[in-house]
Amino acid sequence: MDFVHLHTHTHYSMQSSPVFPQELFAACSRLGMKSVAVTDYSAMFNMPELFSLARDAGVKLIIGSEVYLLEQDAYHNGRHAVSPTLVLLVENEAGYRNLCVLLSRAARDGFVNGMPHVDSELFERYHEGLVCLSGYYAGRVGRALLAGNYEEAKSFSSYYHDIFGDNFYLELQRHHTRFDDKLNEDTVRLAREQGIGLVATNNVHYLEKKDSGRYRAMVAIRTKERLSSSGLQCLPNSENYFKSPEEMGELFSDEHRELTNTALIAERCNYSFHQHDPRLPHFPVPEGFADESDYLRHLTYEGARKKYADPESQGLTWQQVEDRIEKELGVITSMGFSSYFLIVSDLIAASRKMGYSVGPGRGSAAGSIIAYLTGITRIDPLKYKLLFERFLNPERLSMPDIDIDFTPVGKQKVLDYTVETYGTESVAKVVAIGTLGARAAIRDAGRVLEVPLQVVDRLAKLVPSRPGTTLRQGLDEVRELRELVESSPQNSTLMEYALALEGRARNVSMHAGAVVITDGPLEEQVPLYVSNKIETEARKFADEYNAEELERGAQKSSSDEKQVVTQFDKNW
Repeated sequence: MDFVHLHTHTHYSMQSSPVFPQELFAACSRLGMKSVAVTDYSAMFNMPELFSLARDAGVKLIIGSEVYLLEQDAYHNGRHAVSPTLVLLVENEAGYRNLCVLLSRAARDGFVNGMPHVDSELFERYHEGLVCLSGYYAGRVGRALLAGNYEEAKSFSSYYHDIFGDNFYLELQRHHTRFDDKLNEDTVRLAREQGIGLVATNNVHYLEKKDSGRYRAMVAIRTKERLSSSGLQCLPNSENYFKSPEEMGELFSDEHRELTNTALIAERCNYSFHQHDPRLPHFPVPEGFADESDYLRHLTYEGARKKYADPESQGLTWQQVEDRIEKELGVITSMGFSSYFLIVSDLIAASRKMGYSVGPGRGSAAGSIIAYLTGITRIDPLKYKLLFERFLNPERLSMPDIDIDFTPVGKQKVLDYTVETYGTESVAKVVAIGTLGARAAIRDAGRVLEVPLQVVDRLAKLVPSRPGTTLRQGLDEVRELRELVESSPQNSTLMEYALALEGRARNVSMHAGAVVITDGPLEEQVPLYVSNKIETEARKFADEYNAEELERGAQKSSSDEKQVVTQFDKNW
């Protein structure tokens, strides 16, 4: 049976799902499902990485997000109540750019109760290339139907249908709740009256039915409740797991093409993060030079005349210097990285001009004579016989990796200079996703399970304190920890939950130094995010993709998208 999950959450939904993306894609392969959508809440965290993981598993990833809406309704009340949602899926290049804008605007203008919210009016302008699902009972249509306000639900569905046209679908779900039958019946009626398509979804928050307890524990941690709390605001039962096509076929007859439509939508959603030669922002070249490559050549030879004024005294000939320069310039120019070198060189020069020290250079960048002659590094690669190929190899398509060591104050000053030079719309820091470590997982699991504090503390302290140690490693290495876990059902259950929580996304902050610069507005090229932590920073907006993915250029979506990642992440 043709069925594709179009409403699926991973741990990037921030303590609303324990699902690792690689586990999701493995489940797809195991069940013979060739496509799946990831629709984390109001964000696209690390989506290029997810795209690569899906591709490696032989699965087509449909990029999307379940967005919170800024509009409130009569059904939004109570301390833990949430805003209505819609599910957006990227169909093509235009859809990707529009979803980036919507998420970025939500972060900038609609950050409410700890989450970005989209103003529905933005859909009127930024809807092209997006498929919109109604959100079932979490959406405005479903909430109105549940409240018995059919005409209001009809008005909501008509509004979104007018905007998205045939790309708007009403969701059907069947989780054996008391309201399923009536809600689905009314939704089908609404679809018939308005000529709107239907899709079956399962709002997946965990992979297997038995994992519902792990999901509930994550919600309890997020909301600071106990797992036993009667007021825990989570999904009502254990049905929101990654069901097979056969299981979905048992729940839905496909009488209204609600299953078939999922596969048809998946066929239309073909956006991908292209792996190609990254294009960088234009460096403002002074008059008299043809382009960035011409200016880089000028600066390089200007530096060479100073640093190799008497090459013989350094055991070299000018021909050796020139040969190395031409070799490197040829590679840099052919790979399109002239702007990158000019930008980094300019940032370092700006720091020194402002009186802030910069480190001498480290890593493979020290093997570049161009980096040395343009002031990026202060290590002579000819003197120390360092290889350029370790830094930049035309056979390995990837961004150059230049880490810059600034002083703490200098780092912020250089960031300010970068914003001034390239514009506030084109510069942002990069997110860092905080995950739950081994000891923290034990403490959080113990709290929601109401295990006595002294027991939790003893278990946590038995985990080796060295950085990166996992619970599995701790159990393998520390006999006392194993014995304590096995000594009682309470401790065994605590460890089971801790293992399920460990490594999952917990919060959003900013990378210590990575900065992304784009040629054109950031919001059209990458999704931006802001969190409560980030709001306290001078540059509060951050790109949702991690630094490693940005460096590889995996997020490049078209030939006119240009960006560069510069690392400021070490203080000197």
